[in-house]
Amino acid sequence: MLGSVPCSHVARTGEIKDFVVTEESGIAKGIRRVVAVTGHEAAEARRLGESLTAQLNRIETMPDADKDAALKAYTVVST
Repeated sequence: MLGSVPCSHVARTGEIKDFVVTEESGIAKGIRRVVAVTGHEAAEARRLGESLTAQLNRIETMPDADKDAALKAYTVVST
């Protein structure tokens, strides 16, 4: 455990499968905090990211009046 964040160790990195960074922030000068998920959670995070990218790409092709309304209605829902 690192602070209040549980850490895992694996014998081989191949056991990790997918690895997706979900958050990165600075917590002090020169110190970064990285939150990531692996396995099924990583696959779900990747699926959600691809879905959000597709939504934003669709909105980008809209006429300006429709684009404004679509962006105001745009929400991120995590499952």
